[in-house]
Amino acid sequence: MYSGTVDVPALGAAIAKYIGETEKEPRKLTFKEKRSEVNPQNLALVAFVQDDETREVLQAAHLSLK
Repeated sequence: MYSGTVDVPALGAAIAKYIGETEKEPRKLTFKEKRSEVNPQNLALVAFVQDDETREVLQAAHLSLK
């Protein structure tokens, strides 16, 4: 069993940092929309069980957190 927590404001800050750093890279990627705000009312949890060798997804689950 796995248990963990996510700091939603910190996640939004990390996304904003990633977008900014990625656009500065030599590849000069740009994002059409720069969405770094995370709405806690619109979150979901997704889990995958995957075979390490074949990369086949054996099972997946989705849970809305509303």
